[in-house]
Amino acid sequence: MREISEAKEWIESYNFIKNTVDDALAMWQIANETEDSSLENEINTEIDNAEEKVSSLEVRNMLGGADDQRNAILSVNAGAG
Repeated sequence: MREISEAKEWIESYNFIKNTVDDALAMWQIANETEDSSLENEINTEIDNAEEKVSSLEVRNMLGGADDQRNAILSVNAGAG
């Protein structure tokens, strides 16, 4: 059941990114055809949203191993260095 839930989250994230990029592309095409620069802020916002979501997915992928949900002990020792 957990695997299905995780797969759904990945699919939802992918769909969000795809829709965001598609929206930005459509706005860019409209702005380009009409030579309207007022959409620039909205386009940049959409691109930033997609970049943030991709970054979070990259981190989630790196920390998505079988043992990554377990606790760890970290020791830092001063040395001659």
